[in-house]
Amino acid sequence: MNKLEQHAMEMLRRDPMTEANDDVGKALGIQIALSAEKEDVFSVLGDTHFQIPYAEAIRGLKRSGYQKIFSEDFGDREILEAWWHDGVLVVTESYAHKRVNRIQAYYNWAPAGGDIDLTYRIAESGGFVKNIGRRIWCGYVDGRAGLHTHIKRLRENGEILTQWVETPFLWLVNYSEENNHAGKDYAAINARKLGPFPAWLRKNMALGCG
Repeated sequence: MNKLEQHAMEMLRRDPMTEANDDVGKALGIQIALSAEKEDVFSVLGDTHFQIPYAEAIRGLKRSGYQKIFSEDFGDREILEAWWHDGVLVVTESYAHKRVNRIQAYYNWAPAGGDIDLTYRIAESGGFVKNIGRRIWCGYVDGRAGLHTHIKRLRENGEILTQWVETPFLWLVNYSEENNHAGKDYAAINARKLGPFPAWLRKNMALGCG
């Protein structure tokens, strides 16, 4: 990674409350300045950031080689899409087909040399797969800021597996389904959306081919 990319990743880990010694007013000032800096830096990198229009985020995915494997509209308000490239599944969701609601990336990753400390320094949410004789991180990341830089750092420090050994907790439920339908069977919603995925991809994602 170059110095700008390293700086961008460091920004994502900053905690304004800690830096402000729990002074809420000071933390708010730091947060506002930090948010503006993130937008500037990730824009220069051609990466995702919190103000990015949905169409621009999708163009970035396509430039990076991601192929769309699922798409579903929810009226004229939302669209949820899934993208795959070289071992990474990205789920995107728009609001009013213009703004980004969500960019979530899922993967299985083997840190170089099985390094535990390295994993906890650079990986985001997830955990190690148990009882397989090899350290594999089954994880996911909020990709609304710095998606491509994060994935690049993982690739430079290990291997993202194109054949997963364990499926991360996938969430293909859109905003309206999650918030406006009490009692919905979210597992069934997930299963319905995963059903149309190609058989080869279901196998690669450790979902089987059924």
